[in-house]
Amino acid sequence: MAALGAAVGLILLVTWRPADSKPSFTPVDAHAVAVGAANQLTFTPLELDLGDGWRATTAWVEPVPTDISKFHWHVSYVKGEDRYVAVDQSDTAAPDTFVAQLTNADVGTETINGKVWKIYAGENQDVIAVSVEKEVVTLITANTYQLLLKAISNVS
Repeated sequence: MAALGAAVGLILLVTWRPADSKPSFTPVDAHAVAVGAANQLTFTPLELDLGDGWRATTAWVEPVPTDISKFHWHVSYVKGEDRYVAVDQSDTAAPDTFVAQLTNADVGTETINGKVWKIYAGENQDVIAVSVEKEVVTLITANTYQLLLKAISNVS
């Protein structure tokens, strides 16, 4: 019985975290990734300036699986524990397939700064704005509609 108690105590000691411990997000230099990838891309990777407190947590470029001559740019941003915005862009020859892989239901349109964005529902109640311009598809994802509107208002 003492051995069992010691084992349980050891497990608690190793796995216990204080109630106020929060996951941490390591910031990345998304601009450096965008600059480094610029010579591979046929488009300028979109970086958002969302204001104070926002930090990029992931940034990468990878070939589109169905056409390795085309690329997919991704950058995600967080603020605090409950705000999230991401950008996905591609010069894929199949923008409808690219969009379908990242969205669920089409829910309407939104015009911001004279640009029309198709709005989709995403996973986990995310909302996604999609624009196709000059053979580049851009998706902006946010975890609230207000954040989505703020993010797309930063796109010229």
